[in-house]
Amino acid sequence: MKPPERNWVNLNAALEFYGHANEAAGIVEEGGVKLISSGVATSVFNIALLTGPVADVPGEMERRISMAGQFFRARGTAWSFWVCEDLLAAKLARRLHDVFDRQGLACIAESPGMEIDALAEPARGLPRLEMRRVADAETRRHFCDLIAVSFQIPESIAERVYLPEPPWRESLAGYVGYAEGEPVSSTALMRTADAVGVYSVSTRPGRRRRGVAESLMRLCLADFAPGVSPIVLQSSRAGLKLYQMLGFRRVTRYFIYSSV
Repeated sequence: MKPPERNWVNLNAALEFYGHANEAAGIVEEGGVKLISSGVATSVFNIALLTGPVADVPGEMERRISMAGQFFRARGTAWSFWVCEDLLAAKLARRLHDVFDRQGLACIAESPGMEIDALAEPARGLPRLEMRRVADAETRRHFCDLIAVSFQIPESIAERVYLPEPPWRESLAGYVGYAEGEPVSSTALMRTADAVGVYSVSTRPGRRRRGVAESLMRLCLADFAPGVSPIVLQSSRAGLKLYQMLGFRRVTRYFIYSSV
């Protein structure tokens, strides 16, 4: 499996977490699109994904976008479409923003898909953390609170997604890092056949730029998937410098388009 494909496959598996979030959530595949509904109104938790490559056939991408829009509008929720550029024919990729703009969706994020065979050795002293896997009501609460404050998600929305126990029975493994008993960082990991993926990396304000996220990431990988490679992720703008320092290289690119 080529690097862009295994990056995309791992992301697909990780995002299914939201399709198990609560009693109103679900996952449907139809017409070349996977539709993940979280049961909450926020667009980035209601996700459309391509299930395979898209040729530069007139109207084909528009058809898939329209079908996704009908699905989520019927549920009364905002939604987003996540696109990996390596699934697109070259001509389609060049006009992608225009295609989504005509369908009423705006690009809210551009994210490099990254990969590494093994993390580089630490370039600085890292803080000592106690690591706990998300496995009970307390760790779910701490993970939820860290995600809410770090990604500026309303607490009521975060609670609907991260507090229920059922989604944590699936393949995504969550971790919380503690410093002197205080929850200060989160990470989640997803293992697929060809890679282990890193997600939901956050650090509590006031603890940032001290190596906390890097320390927890190293602990989690050693616990969840020791020696497994490659490691993949999709970087935010804020996290890019850290991942480059760790040796990650870009292998693809994602665009996130939102209905609001």
